[in-house]
Amino acid sequence: MDNPMYGYEAGGKDEESCSVEMGEEEAIVVQGLTVDTVDEVDNANPHIAYHGGLSSEEMKYQEMGFVGAPKVLLADHMKKMRTWLLRIRRMAEAHERHAEGVYSATNESLHHAILRTLICDDDSMTFPASRKTLIDLDLCTFEALCSSELEMQMPSASLISRVAGISEIELRLKSQRAYGLIARRTKGRQFAMSKGGLIMIVPSQAKTGDVIVVFRGARVPYLLRPVPGIRERKYTLIGEAYVHGIMQGECFPESPDIASLGHCESETFCIA
Repeated sequence: MDNPMYGYEAGGKDEESCSVEMGEEEAIVVQGLTVDTVDEVDNANPHIAYHGGLSSEEMKYQEMGFVGAPKVLLADHMKKMRTWLLRIRRMAEAHERHAEGVYSATNESLHHAILRTLICDDDSMTFPASRKTLIDLDLCTFEALCSSELEMQMPSASLISRVAGISEIELRLKSQRAYGLIARRTKGRQFAMSKGGLIMIVPSQAKTGDVIVVFRGARVPYLLRPVPGIRERKYTLIGEAYVHGIMQGECFPESPDIASLGHCESETFCIA
């Protein structure tokens, strides 16, 4: 995820390169900010094979966005996607900071914040993801998968295409692209939420209590896990994270034209 091709600048636009020093006992010392802690991890992403979410045949097609997949296989995967999306939507809506349906970190609808988070706000062409991509995701994920929640059945492709005013073939192509984007961005990762209500995509091994940090000059946030039983605070590195609302230096008040989130604390991190 920490790739120069992405537009992420979580460590601040004007920050120097991330400064890393060697501490005692081969520990790494890094300057940065503590943002929040992980409160809940979903652990039900259907794109993680070892959770039982994908069959061997689904794994074959997932990287291609299920292009060329048999209709029965695609329909089965859509049902798994629908179950997962309903879970994470309810999880996000349950947080007290999202009671009004607004994601306060970016002042946008919670609905669109979740969509952007699912693809790490990167549609392989633009960052942030284009409005067209959001519309396609809207059509092929939440609208298509969640609109019939009461009936607990999948709406038919013909019904969706009629409502959207597009052909079933176009709907299938849009669906494949949408599912492909989500599959690639969330492969081996999980949806999670922080105590303060930030929504994110995190490593599959993340758990409640992990600390969300931003190193100065780093492109993306990271998750650290406090090492128990040690007087001096030390951490274990868990991995990179996409945290919606802090990917463009929002944690750094000195970043030009970007407001601070107001709850980040400076710290020197000792990573064992």
